[in-house]
Amino acid sequence: MGSVLDDGFELDGIVSQVDRPALGALHALRKRGLLPGRDVRVIGMDNTFVSEISHLSSIERNATELAREGAHALLTQLNGHKAHDVIVPHSIVRRGTTLVRDLDAAYWAGVDRVLRSDSQEGDQS
Repeated sequence: MGSVLDDGFELDGIVSQVDRPALGALHALRKRGLLPGRDVRVIGMDNTFVSEISHLSSIERNATELAREGAHALLTQLNGHKAHDVIVPHSIVRRGTTLVRDLDAAYWAGVDRVLRSDSQEGDQS
Protein backbone atom coordinates (compact mmCIF):
# COMPACT_ATOMS: atom_id res chain seq x y z
CA MET A 1 0.00 0.00 0.00
CA GLY A 2 2.83 2.37 0.80
CA SER A 3 4.28 2.18 -2.70
CA VAL A 4 0.86 2.85 -4.25
CA LEU A 5 0.52 5.97 -2.12
CA ASP A 6 4.10 7.02 -2.78
CA ASP A 7 3.53 6.71 -6.56
CA GLY A 8 0.87 9.41 -6.26
CA PHE A 9 -2.28 7.38 -6.79
CA GLU A 10 -5.27 9.22 -5.39
CA LEU A 11 -7.54 6.87 -3.47
CA ASP A 12 -10.87 7.52 -1.85
CA GLY A 13 -11.33 4.02 -0.49
CA ILE A 14 -9.64 0.69 0.20
CA VAL A 15 -11.42 -2.66 0.51
CA SER A 16 -9.46 -5.60 1.91
CA GLN A 17 -10.46 -9.27 1.80
CA VAL A 18 -9.51 -9.65 5.45
CA ASP A 19 -8.89 -7.25 8.33
CA ARG A 20 -5.15 -7.75 8.74
CA PRO A 21 -4.02 -6.14 5.45
CA ALA A 22 -6.52 -3.34 6.04
CA LEU A 23 -4.67 -2.58 9.29
CA GLY A 24 -1.47 -2.27 7.25
CA ALA A 25 -3.28 0.16 4.96
CA LEU A 26 -4.30 2.23 8.00
CA HIS A 27 -0.68 2.42 9.08
CA ALA A 28 0.50 3.39 5.58
CA LEU A 29 -2.13 6.12 5.34
CA ARG A 30 -1.35 7.59 8.75
CA LYS A 31 2.40 7.47 8.07
CA ARG A 32 1.77 9.71 5.06
CA GLY A 33 -0.41 12.16 6.97
CA LEU A 34 -3.72 10.84 5.63
CA LEU A 35 -6.58 10.23 8.04
CA PRO A 36 -8.58 7.03 7.50
CA GLY A 37 -12.27 7.84 7.43
CA ARG A 38 -11.72 11.42 6.41
CA ASP A 39 -9.16 11.30 3.59
CA VAL A 40 -9.49 7.65 2.56
CA ARG A 41 -12.14 5.19 3.69
CA VAL A 42 -10.95 1.69 4.64
CA ILE A 43 -12.91 -1.50 5.27
CA GLY A 44 -11.83 -5.09 5.89
CA MET A 45 -13.64 -8.39 6.30
CA ASP A 46 -13.79 -10.75 9.27
CA ASN A 47 -14.68 -8.27 12.01
CA THR A 48 -11.91 -9.55 14.26
CA PHE A 49 -11.21 -8.13 17.70
CA VAL A 50 -8.27 -6.26 16.17
CA SER A 51 -10.62 -4.37 13.86
CA GLU A 52 -12.70 -3.41 16.87
CA ILE A 53 -9.80 -1.98 18.88
CA SER A 54 -8.34 -0.20 15.84
CA HIS A 55 -11.72 1.32 14.86
CA LEU A 56 -11.53 -0.42 11.46
CA SER A 57 -14.86 -0.82 9.69
CA SER A 58 -15.36 -4.44 8.74
CA ILE A 59 -17.78 -6.88 7.20
CA GLU A 60 -19.04 -9.57 9.57
CA ARG A 61 -19.26 -12.63 7.31
CA ASN A 62 -20.92 -14.94 9.83
CA ALA A 63 -18.18 -17.57 9.62
CA THR A 64 -20.03 -20.14 11.74
CA GLU A 65 -23.04 -20.12 9.45
CA LEU A 66 -20.80 -20.17 6.34
CA ALA A 67 -19.04 -23.26 7.68
CA ARG A 68 -22.32 -24.95 8.60
CA GLU A 69 -23.84 -24.33 5.17
CA GLY A 70 -20.63 -25.37 3.40
CA ALA A 71 -20.48 -28.65 5.32
CA HIS A 72 -24.16 -29.29 4.60
CA ALA A 73 -23.62 -28.69 0.85
CA LEU A 74 -20.62 -31.01 0.82
CA LEU A 75 -22.49 -33.80 2.61
CA THR A 76 -25.44 -33.33 0.28
CA GLN A 77 -23.19 -33.78 -2.77
CA LEU A 78 -21.37 -36.73 -1.24
CA ASN A 79 -24.76 -38.40 -0.80
CA GLY A 80 -25.42 -38.00 -4.52
CA HIS A 81 -27.78 -35.02 -4.37
CA LYS A 82 -27.46 -31.57 -5.83
CA ALA A 83 -26.64 -28.86 -3.31
CA HIS A 84 -28.68 -25.67 -3.48
CA ASP A 85 -27.47 -22.08 -3.40
CA VAL A 86 -27.52 -20.43 0.00
CA ILE A 87 -27.04 -16.81 0.91
CA VAL A 88 -25.56 -16.41 4.36
CA PRO A 89 -26.47 -13.09 5.99
CA HIS A 90 -23.68 -10.62 6.62
CA SER A 91 -23.49 -7.18 8.15
CA ILE A 92 -21.31 -4.11 7.81
CA VAL A 93 -19.83 -2.97 11.10
CA ARG A 94 -19.25 0.75 10.66
CA ARG A 95 -16.43 2.23 12.64
CA GLY A 96 -14.10 5.22 12.30
CA THR A 97 -12.47 4.24 9.02
CA THR A 98 -15.63 4.73 6.94
CA LEU A 99 -17.09 7.78 8.60
CA VAL A 100 -18.63 10.46 6.47
CA ARG A 101 -15.98 12.96 5.43
CA ASP A 102 -17.98 16.09 6.10
CA LEU A 103 -18.20 15.82 9.88
CA ASP A 104 -17.39 19.04 11.64
CA ALA A 105 -13.82 20.26 11.99
CA ALA A 106 -13.85 19.97 15.80
CA TYR A 107 -14.56 16.25 15.54
CA TRP A 108 -11.66 15.67 13.14
CA ALA A 109 -9.31 17.80 15.25
CA GLY A 110 -10.08 15.49 18.19
CA VAL A 111 -9.47 12.38 16.06
CA ASP A 112 -6.16 13.84 14.84
CA ARG A 113 -5.03 14.42 18.46
CA VAL A 114 -5.90 10.85 19.48
CA LEU A 115 -4.14 9.33 16.47
CA ARG A 116 -1.03 11.44 17.02
CA SER A 117 -0.86 10.38 20.67
CA ASP A 118 -1.40 6.70 19.71
CA SER A 119 1.31 6.98 17.06
CA GLN A 120 3.78 8.57 19.49
CA GLU A 121 3.13 5.84 22.08
CA GLY A 122 3.73 3.16 19.42
CA ASP A 123 7.00 4.79 18.33
CA GLN A 124 8.33 4.68 21.91
CA SER A 125 7.83 0.93 22.33
